[in-house]
Amino acid sequence: MHITHLFKTTHFWKVHKAVNRDPTWAKILPLFFFHRDGVLAIQRLTKRWTRICGLSKVDIYQGAVSCEVWSQRRVKQLLVTMQSLSDENKGKAVVLTEEKPRHTDGPLVVVRTQGYEFLIDGRRRANALNADGKCTVWIISADPVQRLNIRFLVPNWRTSFNVRSR
Repeated sequence: MHITHLFKTTHFWKVHKAVNRDPTWAKILPLFFFHRDGVLAIQRLTKRWTRICGLSKVDIYQGAVSCEVWSQRRVKQLLVTMQSLSDENKGKAVVLTEEKPRHTDGPLVVVRTQGYEFLIDGRRRANALNADGKCTVWIISADPVQRLNIRFLVPNWRTSFNVRSR
């Protein structure tokens, strides 16, 4: 579903700015509407970065949302770390960029899982930040998906039904 025409209206950006207050899933989801796959971009980007970092799979929608205030220096360090991880693992992600952001205000969205952090929203905005000051960051903390070891016990039909072989 493409709704890109909405992002060219001033009404959308007024709503977008009004949404940026408390970190809840209901307020994070609209930040991803401009992606080609909408809110599914959250899982797509999380899957991409967990693969690049060599982590276990994560169901990001089960994660808890919180808010932190980071220094601009910490944000820049995260971007540099993400770029180096991508380069090492041939992830082909362009994290460090000179592209202009669509807007310059609003929180960044970071996923925290298994000892790693990676940015999934606000990459261009983060690259455009000045070296001084603070930045609001919404954190989605997610645990790895628990794998179930299920063994299907399939009885040997010859022995379980006392069928004689010929």
